[in-house]
Amino acid sequence: MGKAQEKRDAAEKAAAKKAEKDAKKAALKEARAAKKAIKAEKKAACEVIEKKELPPAPAPLDDPSWDDAAQASLDGAVRAFGAALELAARWRAVGDAVGRSPRACARRFVAVRGRLLAVRAWEAECEAVRRFNVEAVTLDAASKAAVEAAAKEAFDARLRQSAAAAAAETRGASDATVAEAMGAVSKADDGAAADRLAASGV
Repeated sequence: MGKAQEKRDAAEKAAAKKAEKDAKKAALKEARAAKKAIKAEKKAACEVIEKKELPPAPAPLDDPSWDDAAQASLDGAVRAFGAALELAARWRAVGDAVGRSPRACARRFVAVRGRLLAVRAWEAECEAVRRFNVEAVTLDAASKAAVEAAAKEAFDARLRQSAAAAAAETRGASDATVAEAMGAVSKADDGAAADRLAASGV
């Protein structure tokens, strides 16, 4: 093999590597475009979803007759006289400790407990609303899988397209080489025939 042929082979290999690199680069570009398109579609769909508003907070207990000191006294008495006591006896003991009637202490206890439960329920509802609003604008697992699948399909399709184009180009070059070789053989055959005719005196 001559040096000229070696140079041609090296040039062809370099060109093939460059073509492969360009094909992969184009395929990655197609994949990124596919991802971008699906994310834009998801974002547009999310914008249609109306975000939920946070629920109003429970109203505070508005009873000026129960200041912080009185409330602290009630809390301490309720802890001191536990549920082991008979109900009426318990609230009488609480009332005596606080300096108020058993009925007033019991009503205040029920009101405070009710608001505490309402606040807990409100906080849980607020958290659920926040999660809904975040998830509404976030790609879920299925959407992420769709994005990755579309990107992979775009990448593979681009590589297949590049491979098909390269194969067609190779076939074209091969056909041209074969045609050139056949032409050379044909010319040689024609020359040999002419020599034979000349030798025979034609």
